[in-house]
Amino acid sequence: MARVGDRVISVEDFRRSYETGFAHLKTGNNPKLTYLKYMINELLLAKEGYRLGFDQSPFVKHSMRRMLNELLIDELIERKVKQHITISMDEIREAINKSKVSFKFRYWVENDAQKAAEISAEMKERGYADVVDELIHSNPEVQINPKSLETRYLTWQQVTPEVFNAIKDLPYGDISDPVEINGKFYIFQVLDIRRKAVTENEYIAKAPTFRKILYQQKLQEGLLQHGTHLMNSKKVVTKKEAFNLLLDAVREWQKKPQNTSPPFVEAVHKASTAQPGLYKLKQHLAESFFTWRDGRMSIKDFLNHFETDKINKKLQDARGLTIALHKAVALTIRDYFLEQEARRLNLQNAPGVKKELARWQDKWVFEETWQYLTRDVQVDSGTVRAYFQAHRSRYQLRKDQPPRFSDVARQVKNDAYHQNILNALNKNLNELSSRYPVHIYRSVLDTITIIDFKKSRWANLQLFRTGSNRLAYPTVNPLWSMEIGREADSERKE
Repeated sequence: MARVGDRVISVEDFRRSYETGFAHLKTGNNPKLTYLKYMINELLLAKEGYRLGFDQSPFVKHSMRRMLNELLIDELIERKVKQHITISMDEIREAINKSKVSFKFRYWVENDAQKAAEISAEMKERGYADVVDELIHSNPEVQINPKSLETRYLTWQQVTPEVFNAIKDLPYGDISDPVEINGKFYIFQVLDIRRKAVTENEYIAKAPTFRKILYQQKLQEGLLQHGTHLMNSKKVVTKKEAFNLLLDAVREWQKKPQNTSPPFVEAVHKASTAQPGLYKLKQHLAESFFTWRDGRMSIKDFLNHFETDKINKKLQDARGLTIALHKAVALTIRDYFLEQEARRLNLQNAPGVKKELARWQDKWVFEETWQYLTRDVQVDSGTVRAYFQAHRSRYQLRKDQPPRFSDVARQVKNDAYHQNILNALNKNLNELSSRYPVHIYRSVLDTITIIDFKKSRWANLQLFRTGSNRLAYPTVNPLWSMEIGREADSERKE
């Protein structure tokens, strides 16, 4: 697509970034060209960042370590699970047949296994409705509408595998034994079952969709089996005392405003007696967090692998946070052993891993360069006022009333600052394009096909990596959207 010095932007690079990039960056008579120029800008800044040594910054090195671990697991899953998935036409037909069966059911949920067993026995003797009415009336402070515990007609695709397994063979009208799902205990009763016929044309039309559904189902089953086998072979034991120390520290850290609190691990290391939960964890860093058949991992080492973004920051109740932390700890330990398995197979040298890691390194070095080149950018009141006068129409809220500066002062200040940022970047980009010559392959650009939205050019498609909430692919920074310095762009060699 383009060459920047000794580096290239490939068709694959462009297509992935463009198709998952922000719509407001795809403007002008040739949206692909506009977007490609933003990608060129970022590669120019990345090359300058490498020259300045930003690939050795703490941010880039930390981000690279995290991403390498994720890519190692991806590659391991590809080789150990994905490559072994097969789906037959008989399986597809069976899945389509199952989709024509829908269940209507109701349920009751308890936090305690013993209590759930007692309620299930009562329901089997007296009936679901009588027992639920009694439970609701005995707890007037908990207002529950029984209808909210009754579902519409649902197929196996619309419920979790755990729920489907609990109801699929449950006779109509019978009460189930308690079923544990995500730490809670559910009691089910099937109210009705509907079945529809399937035509031969439906088998043909729906086969591609159900192949994808079955693939994802088998992938999840394969991941679970591989992870379970791995963990069982390791005989992992998490230390209760260490877990409770971590729980108290996370709870205390989460109560602090996120914009003023440092990252969790940093907060632990900087903790004083004024933060008792964090400080107590700091005092026990050398102790074991978990052990396995062949070794142990200290709390300090565990924190180097633990990421708090695996926990919903909105969880404040004690039980919800405890369950979430148990899950996050389990995933962290599992991923640690998956990473070790991948390293034993030397997957860090797999071509796909190295290529993807290099793409992310370019992105993070670019971000460091952006911050460095704009570190001194400021905006004074005079500049803000001048910007408002030059762009008054942008801030007009009503057709019959001119905009007032006092109503939009904060937005104008942000826009003026943004413009100064882009002015500073474009000044550097003009110099960098001389140092690292740019060439766009127009014949490739004009013939490349991309997937885009038909109904709205403003629609966005963003893909995220499971578990880390990170974008699946590097995409162009949305802050290029204010097109300052367009004249300089047009002067670049094509």
